[in-house]
Amino acid sequence: MNSLENDGLNQWQPCPAGTLDKMVADLRGARRQQLARRVALAAAPLLLIGAALLLPFLVPEAHQGQGAFYAGLWCSDCESLFGDYVAGSLPVKQKEQLEAHLVACPKCSEKLERMQRSQAECPSARAVAQSLGRHSSRSDHSDAMAVLARLSAPFRAPAD
Repeated sequence: MNSLENDGLNQWQPCPAGTLDKMVADLRGARRQQLARRVALAAAPLLLIGAALLLPFLVPEAHQGQGAFYAGLWCSDCESLFGDYVAGSLPVKQKEQLEAHLVACPKCSEKLERMQRSQAECPSARAVAQSLGRHSSRSDHSDAMAVLARLSAPFRAPAD
């Protein structure tokens, strides 16, 4: 006879009532949790792709025609900050947000570069650009941008 059998280690003992049922329930619960984690990991990229595809349809109508949306700013909102940005009077948080938008948005970057070139070449354009930051209404901003466009027209590169 084996020494283990003599020690009583191989002897089966009766389990208290419900012990096996509890073990089975715990194992099923652990399997359900593992399956839920796997499904969530597989579904997350699909949800992100779906959200990205639906985003253009979820954009409020108030922002239709206002350009792209980068770094928390619409292009139209970005343009209204150019005057203060060039003048150096933009608050730090807005400046950082505008700069992040400019990194992602080539159209706004080009508009700002044109504005800065125009200011360097035309002192009247500098005054108009500084007034852009002081105008609060959309129509005032549009009027100032129109004046700036007329002043900078001789300095613009021909359109492709």
